Amino acid sequence: MNKLIIRILRKIKLLKFLNLQVKVKVNNQIINIPIIRELGLGNIYGTEPWMIQLLKGVFNLKNDGAYYDVGVNIGQTLIKLKSVNPDIEYFGFEPNPICVFYCKELIKINGYKNTSLFPVGISNEDTIYSLSLYSDDDTDSAASMIENFRPQQKTFRKEFIPCFQIERILEKYKLPKIGILKIDVEGAEKEVLESFENRIRHDKPLIQIEILPVYTDNNTERLERQNSIETFIRNIDYTILRVHKSENSDFKGLEEITTIGIHSNLDWCEYILIPNSDKEKFKQLK
Repeated sequence: MNKLIIRILRKIKLLKFLNLQVKVKVNNQIINIPIIRELGLGNIYGTEPWMIQLLKGVFNLKNDGAYYDVGVNIGQTLIKLKSVNPDIEYFGFEPNPICVFYCKELIKINGYKNTSLFPVGISNEDTIYSLSLYSDDDTDSAASMIENFRPQQKTFRKEFIPCFQIERILEKYKLPKIGILKIDVEGAEKEVLESFENRIRHDKPLIQIEILPVYTDNNTERLERQNSIETFIRNIDYTILRVHKSENSDFKGLEEITTIGIHSNLDWCEYILIPNSDKEKFKQLK
């Protein structure tokens, strides 16, 4: 089934009653995308080509360890990762049960190997968080477990989600070395980094992380969080590299920065954190 038919079914309001599969091309490979009563629509449109290009470059320089994905959502990163390195061992952490349900189907119909999902969030404590969703989309990628993270946006509803310290999971299941750690958690980066601290110091992974803008110095809560993250990065002897992208969202390169700063540029939200000992070789990625 092609994208045009999907658009027609959605326009005449039939798509919400159907379960379908759409074949899309990602990194010159055919990927099966499940559409379950409109769930998964975001995966049929090509987004973030820069990430595929970045991953190709990263794997040329670093090919040891597993990929840990904190904030799986509907598998956007999983699809790109497996198109670049289908055999890499993948561990995803996602507390939204709707997203977990969808990703299990995505994994199944594509026959992804070495792929494991944990239906929990990661934090610096074992607890239950309240997840704020800002739309009626059950898989809202902007949802945050940080109270008042988006004070200007109306909270559509809240869900309760379980979160664990990563050491609990790593020890219980004897999970392997972290090669790459991806963090996309809409404001909870500080908690995730603190949870992973011991393993980061031991494994020295490359860290892909999204940190949303502070916008103004009046946004004191975000600024305090950002300052805490920068202090954490310095304390573990890592460097911040900002991902630069073209107007077409192609990967343009990495820029070393000493501070994230106060800005409102949504193109400056993606970062690579790298051990200081490795920064020179990764700065050359283009």
